[in-house]
Amino acid sequence: MRNIIGGLLLLYGVFIIAYYGWVGVNMWQAGRNAERFLDLMVEQKWEEAAAIATAHSYADDPEKREAHRKVWIERMRGLKEQGFYLVGYDSVNSFYDDACVCGGHANLTFRDGERTVTYRSVFTGGLPDIGQLCPLSAQGEPIETNGWKTMACSGS
Repeated sequence: MRNIIGGLLLLYGVFIIAYYGWVGVNMWQAGRNAERFLDLMVEQKWEEAAAIATAHSYADDPEKREAHRKVWIERMRGLKEQGFYLVGYDSVNSFYDDACVCGGHANLTFRDGERTVTYRSVFTGGLPDIGQLCPLSAQGEPIETNGWKTMACSGS
């Protein structure tokens, strides 16, 4: 009887270690994917960033997805022309919630004309693609972020 209980406890321990190891690897990968996307945004590589940002849009309709990708690129270019764009980021971390690694947090630094402001932000997705990337609270005097939110938060 002791051998059966000991075996079950060992099996349970192995399961717990494997499960949390899997969660840790997924959290690391989601953070790396978010950083890859943010690097593209900082470098203003709109085509590559759009491929990530719109990967799951209109999954059943490739023509609509392509149209959405083109609109996304043009709107991000338009924001840049207006003087609003992402210039940096830090503190990217993903989280485990409701049995998945479904998003995370990051500090995003935006330039609006001559001003830069850092926002604590949240992202969804991360495995394999970013779904939304939404600035929440400014660390300083806030700037207008609605143009960004329209494209990067609502998925429009």
